[in-house]
Amino acid sequence: MKLRLLDWIVCPRCGEGLHLADARGMVAHPSQEASSPIQCRQCYVAQSRPHQEAGITEYDCSTCYDIEVMSGRLLCRHSHEFSIVRGVPKLSPGAAPRQPLAEKEADGTDQSDQRAIATSFSQEWAHFDYTDRTWSLELQARCALALRELDCRPEALNGKLLLDAGCGNGALSRAFNRFGCEVVGIDISDSVDKAFAHFAATGNARTHFIHGDLLCHPLRTGVFDVVYSSGVLHHNRDTRQAFFSIASALKPGGRMYVWVYHKRPG
Repeated sequence: MKLRLLDWIVCPRCGEGLHLADARGMVAHPSQEASSPIQCRQCYVAQSRPHQEAGITEYDCSTCYDIEVMSGRLLCRHSHEFSIVRGVPKLSPGAAPRQPLAEKEADGTDQSDQRAIATSFSQEWAHFDYTDRTWSLELQARCALALRELDCRPEALNGKLLLDAGCGNGALSRAFNRFGCEVVGIDISDSVDKAFAHFAATGNARTHFIHGDLLCHPLRTGVFDVVYSSGVLHHNRDTRQAFFSIASALKPGGRMYVWVYHKRPG
């Protein structure tokens, strides 16, 4: 996890900002991505222990991307606490270790549904190899398809912040970056752990991966220029709620693409 991500995430349980504690990091591999750093709202570098330990004393916007925070805690002012595990922030509502969710919340929603979804897709993506096609498509074809779905040319994404809501294996999230945008990929499954490990090994400065639930996502309201979600929302227990949930992360006047499919026998 890069410090840059702190600009865009909040507590999924109460919506408050998060601060980093007990961070341990490592020097990141040099980025091979096309996008440039986006200036943050607040500088988190000066108080960063991983940067201090690495001996970094001069800060500019690129400094946020020089360190991977591999472990630590993310806390809000209401004492909700979340872990960073092997570089991935675990920000689903049920991941707060000292405030376990009940099977049924006060609003009557059943958390066991979302856990079943997470387990199912974690098992599916565990079999994926990054030399494989995804749903029979090569990565280049997926990029071309995504641009048609977003109805935009590649240069329109340059300098933008894009959310891949339900990123699966993360390959498309990482590929979006070739158009010059910064990308946040979020998924309820363990696929984000695999994606982070795979892409961080080759330089992954401006594609960020989060473990989270789209129904109560940990993203700030109105910060993303583009929201992309293909074949995802209908897998949640409430498709309509999932739609409005991710739409809240979009800037006014932003661009959003969603594709869902109908129920099928069996």
